[in-house]
Amino acid sequence: MWPILLLIITALVLGVYLKVFYDRSRALQQKLRQARQQRKEVMDFLGLFTTSLSTSTDLERSMDLVAHYLCDVLEAESLCIFRMVDEGGEKKLAACAVAGMFPPLQRTSNMVMAKASYLREHLKHERISLGDGIIGRVAELQRSLLIDDANQLPAAEKLPRDIRTLMAVPMYFETRLAGVIAAVNTKDQNRLFGSYDLKTMENISLQAALAINLSSIYSERTRQERILQELEFARQIQGSLLPETVPQFGEYHVHAFSRSALEVGGDFYDFIEMDENRLMVLIADASGKGVPACMLMAMCQSFARAEAERYTMMEDFLRHLNRHLYRDSDRSHFVTLAVLIIDKENHVCEFARAGHTELLVRMDSGVTRIIKPKGAALGLLPEEFSGGFDTLAFSFPPGSSMMVFTDGITEALNSRQEEFGLDRLFQIWSAQDLPPEEMGNTILQEVKAFTGDEPQADDQTIILLARPRDAEPEPVPTPAVPEPEAAAEATANATPAGG
Repeated sequence: MWPILLLIITALVLGVYLKVFYDRSRALQQKLRQARQQRKEVMDFLGLFTTSLSTSTDLERSMDLVAHYLCDVLEAESLCIFRMVDEGGEKKLAACAVAGMFPPLQRTSNMVMAKASYLREHLKHERISLGDGIIGRVAELQRSLLIDDANQLPAAEKLPRDIRTLMAVPMYFETRLAGVIAAVNTKDQNRLFGSYDLKTMENISLQAALAINLSSIYSERTRQERILQELEFARQIQGSLLPETVPQFGEYHVHAFSRSALEVGGDFYDFIEMDENRLMVLIADASGKGVPACMLMAMCQSFARAEAERYTMMEDFLRHLNRHLYRDSDRSHFVTLAVLIIDKENHVCEFARAGHTELLVRMDSGVTRIIKPKGAALGLLPEEFSGGFDTLAFSFPPGSSMMVFTDGITEALNSRQEEFGLDRLFQIWSAQDLPPEEMGNTILQEVKAFTGDEPQADDQTIILLARPRDAEPEPVPTPAVPEPEAAAEATANATPAGG
C-alpha cells in the first residue's frame, strides 16, 4: 500500500514541476516575441521620424503623421496626442494630433460627434485642465490607464457608448510631463486592449514626446533660430544617451571621457548590464558630425540595447546591428563600433570590433598588446557581403588594464597636418602603469601638447578599465576558443610591446 501511495505522490510532484516548467517556457517565448515586436516598432518609428524632420516644417502635419503611425502600431481605431500648453499661467492639455474618429472624452453633446470635421475641430480647440476627465486625471496622477472592457465599468464611470476599450499614458520629455496619448478601440472588433498593448504604448510615448518638441521648434522659429534649437536639442539627446556616471562593477575600476569637436558629435559609449555578472562596454563613432551623426548614434544605441537583451553570441550581436543599420540608414552613413564583454565572476573578457580602432591591453607582467580582430563598419555593407566579425576571448587577471578609444585621439592633427598616431598612443600606454583616470588625463594632455593651437577636428572618446593588483586571484576557466579563422586572425594581429 505504502509503495503505491509513494508512487502516486511522486507522480503528482513531478506533474507539478513539469507544469511549472511548461508555463515558464511559454512565458519566456512570449517575452521574446514582445521584445522583437517592440524592436521593430522602435526601428519603424526612427525611420519615419527622421524622414518627417527632413520633409515637414508644419507642426500639425508632422504631428498627425506621428499620430497615424502610433495608431497603426497599436492597431487602434483612433488615437489622440494631447500636449501641455500654458493658458494664462495654468497648465492645460490640448489635442495636437488626431488619427481616426477619436471621440471626445469630456462632458459634451452628441452633436459634436455627428461629423468628423466637427469632432476634429472640437478636439483641437478644447482645453483640458489637470484632473478633469480621463485625460486630465492621467496627466495629474502621471500614471497609465487601461480600461480593457468599458462595458464592465460601473454606471457612474460609463464612457460614451461607442467606446469598447481604451488606453491612456503620460508622455515625458527630460523628466517633464509633455502630455498624454490616448487610444480608443481596437481595429479587430473581437479584441480588447491588454497589458501588452499598454506596455507598447508606454514604450513609444517617448518618441511622441520627442516629436512634439522637435515639431514645435520647426514651426515656431526662424531658420537661424531653428538651427540653434536643433543643435541644442541634439546636444541634449547626445547628453542623455551618454551614461551620467561609470558603473560600479565589482572590483573593476572604470573611467570614461568624451569630448565633441562640434556642438554635437557622433561618438558615443555605453555600459549595459547584461546580468548580475556580465557588463557590455560599447564605444562607437558615427560617420560625419553634427545632428546627422547624433541621430545615427541614437539609432545605433537603441538597436544595441534591444539586441543586448537577447544576446547569445558576439558574432550574432554585431551581425544583427549591421542588418538594422544597413536597412534603416542611407548608404552615406555608417558606424564603427567596438564591444567588450567582461564577466566579473570568472574574469574572462570577449572583444570584437566593426571597423573601429584597436583594443590596448596591459597585463600585470608589463606585457602590452594591440588587439584588432577583423570586422567591417556597421551599416556599410549588406549582411551577405559584410564578411562576418572575428571575436577574441581572454582572461583578465589582477593588475591588468584595457583601453578602447575613437579615432579622434589617434587622428588628431598638429599645425603640420601630422597625425598623433597609434604608435604615440601605444608608447604612452606602454611606458606608464597608471590608474584609469590618471592614464586618461595623461593621454589627453599629450594629445593637446601635440596639436597645440590647432582646433579639434574630430570627437575624442576614451574608456579605460583596470582590475586592481590587490584583488584575490580566482580560478579562471578555459575561455571559449574562437573559430579557427578568428583565432588565427586575432593571433596574427596581436602586437606585443615593441613588436
